[in-house]
Amino acid sequence: PIVNNITFVDLSFINNTADYGGAVYILFNDTNYVTCSFNKPLSFGIFREIITVGIPASLAQFLSSFGFVAKKCQYGIEQNYLSIKTKQDEKSSGWGKGEYYIINCPNLYLMNHKMIDYVEYILVETFQNLIKSLDKKPKKVLVVGLGNREIICDSFGVFSTQKIVVSGGLSSTLLKRKVYCLCPMVETQSGIQTYLVVESIAKSLKVDLVILIDSLMTKSVNRLGHSFQFSSSGIIPGGAVGKTKRIDKNSLGIDTISIGVPFMMDLSEISDNIKKHIVVAPKDISYEIKKSSDIIANVLNRVFYPNISKQEICELLPI
Repeated sequence: PIVNNITFVDLSFINNTADYGGAVYILFNDTNYVTCSFNKPLSFGIFREIITVGIPASLAQFLSSFGFVAKKCQYGIEQNYLSIKTKQDEKSSGWGKGEYYIINCPNLYLMNHKMIDYVEYILVETFQNLIKSLDKKPKKVLVVGLGNREIICDSFGVFSTQKIVVSGGLSSTLLKRKVYCLCPMVETQSGIQTYLVVESIAKSLKVDLVILIDSLMTKSVNRLGHSFQFSSSGIIPGGAVGKTKRIDKNSLGIDTISIGVPFMMDLSEISDNIKKHIVVAPKDISYEIKKSSDIIANVLNRVFYPNISKQEICELLPI
């Protein structure tokens, strides 16, 4: 947002806290800036401390090296884009190679139907941009809902996938692509790495694209439950709690798109006074999971089946 010629740019989605990540940058005339952290992240006026004054390095150059673009939309929505292309970019940002679209919706759960339609319009456009960037147009798609359905804050992927119309078993010539859905059990329940399950089924079905939907972790209270992330970099199932094999184009040999919403935050990451890993979630997590999964499912259904109305899609769903 812009207040009295001062621009606030939230870069808390960048994980590296050593240089630029995890902070809010206040730009003066797009040149001089002050880096601040807040006692109350939702209030721009309450400073805890001023970390940096001046220009230790060119902020503009840092952002442009990732092709960073920030766009303001209606209803307080902000679109961010960046591209991680090199190992140095990976080291600087803390993210893997790929294109990233981050859509922040601070008022998401206060929006009426008209506003939600606008959010879905932006997300459809974002998803289509990622598909256009793929090597070939996908005709067979596997949608994978990751996470533990028994833990509500980790069930976003499962609930989203359950609302997607499956066409893999249909032979109609009217369908432009076949869509398959999968919700594998987490490794602690099945003893099988999620990567192995996805790889086996994706290659057996000979799909052109794997879409991975999962709950994410965040270091920003502002993004908790209010931010949609689309990426071509793949994802590490259970990456927040342990190291497992990344599911991406390099490991599968198939194009991947990951979709996530941050519903969890580790308090030890945002406070030096907390030494233990304490994971928290929004108070209204059940409602937020349902609302966000409805939105993502609607977006994918609109892209997969552009000639079918929203009402017809609802009638095709088994639930």
